[in-house]
Amino acid sequence: DFDIRRIRSVTWRTVFNKGFLSWFRLMLVGFVFAFLGISFASQASFVNLADALLGLENEFLPDNAAVVEDLVARFSAAQNWHADGSLIGPAINSLTGSQTWLIRLLGANLAYVERNTGEVIAWIVISGIMAFLIKNVIQSVLATGQYRYVMENRFAEEVNFSRVLAPFHKESIWNLISTKVIYNMVMLLWSLTVIGGIYKLYQYRMIPFLLAENPDIRWKDAKRISKKMTDGVKYRMFLTEMSFIYVLILHFVPVLGILFAVPVNMQLDAEFYFYLRPRIEGEDRQFLIERGFDRPAWVDEPAKAPEYIMDDHIHDTHEEVLKKKYYTRADYIFMFFVFCFAGWIWEVSLHLVQHQEFVNRGTMYGPWLPIYGTGGVLMILLLNRYRKERPKMIALMILLCGVLEYFGSFVLDFIYNKSYWDYKEMFLNLNGRICLAGLVAFAIGGCFGIYVAGPRLRRFMHSIPKRKQTILVLVLVLLFAVDMICCGIFGFNGGAGVGESLALILKTHLIL
Repeated sequence: DFDIRRIRSVTWRTVFNKGFLSWFRLMLVGFVFAFLGISFASQASFVNLADALLGLENEFLPDNAAVVEDLVARFSAAQNWHADGSLIGPAINSLTGSQTWLIRLLGANLAYVERNTGEVIAWIVISGIMAFLIKNVIQSVLATGQYRYVMENRFAEEVNFSRVLAPFHKESIWNLISTKVIYNMVMLLWSLTVIGGIYKLYQYRMIPFLLAENPDIRWKDAKRISKKMTDGVKYRMFLTEMSFIYVLILHFVPVLGILFAVPVNMQLDAEFYFYLRPRIEGEDRQFLIERGFDRPAWVDEPAKAPEYIMDDHIHDTHEEVLKKKYYTRADYIFMFFVFCFAGWIWEVSLHLVQHQEFVNRGTMYGPWLPIYGTGGVLMILLLNRYRKERPKMIALMILLCGVLEYFGSFVLDFIYNKSYWDYKEMFLNLNGRICLAGLVAFAIGGCFGIYVAGPRLRRFMHSIPKRKQTILVLVLVLLFAVDMICCGIFGFNGGAGVGESLALILKTHLIL
């Protein structure tokens, strides 16, 4: 028996009869995941409308081919493809169709594009690979958090937004990733058959919800259980969705789609799962680990929210953090400014020794270099756990420093058309932005931060009362904010010895 009216009723009442706050949180979850491109991509029209209202759209930005075609045509190999390069445009559009944001960004500074043609092509290729991985792996896995929230929303009057993180415990994350990758590949292959794709869409409909309830379930088990749950009711599921045809239409209406259609559609999918869940009996019942999901819906029998096996991620109290020698938020903020200042001292001293002149080497007006602070904090935050595995820690440190320094150089180059450092004359450099010697030096500094500076700064912070810690941190943040405002008004620091004009560098090289 498949009671369409019952499913419709529980879905509707769960979304709209539990009060404004419950609906708002459900809508917010739908909006966040839609905004991230994880689900209900049609709501991108809402974002586009917001851009238009805010005046963020720029009709004068060149399209993908106009930005890149001329650059690619300059390569001798590309010129051999076709005398006038007419074959290049369609190829570029097909390769960069999903990367419009990157092409538009590059188009905002054609001077950078002309200076770094090879780097631009590399960015396009890398972003294409990243776009594929983000869509088919990262976004797919993150969607499990949305399913989990909607499932719990059925059994409680209100659900905390943090419950979207419940499935992502380190013990089960790799199984979650592998199962979702297999699921996506299978669905993609079946979609090529059209009819088979539609059939499998309903047959495997429960797999994402099974993973949201139990992230440890394997692909073969999830596939088998989903088949059992949907056996003989696929057409009835289709009819139920068609009875909500007005909801499907509203998905494509900006604002109304987010406020109305997305929450209803999310909850309807979850109601399918719970309506069919009792079909699973015997040995397969062991995979349905949450006893709290055996209860009636809250709109039928209001009750206290159930306790779940998949609990919140543990958050220690401030006292427990101090006892376990963890770093607090105040520690990280204080360390950020200490490392910023240490980096500034290093750069100023180096220039003083080399050129016998004192120069504020920072991009800002104060005595701090944010890239040093960011790098130092990230190394301690991400790599402190590997302090007993030194070879692994050092290798990861070199990789992290390389990414940060390369990205920092790119940002400064792209935004200001200035070179704040150039390693083209150094051994084993990459586009002059990073080099082996620099990365080794940063890795040594990172080891000093993890083993010496970090623990000492933590002990200093914990030796003073919490109120004084807060005042110290707030004063530093306020001074940094004032500096940022000054940079916004007067422009970033660009005095003598602070960055060289790339146009001047190119002109000098041409003369030489």
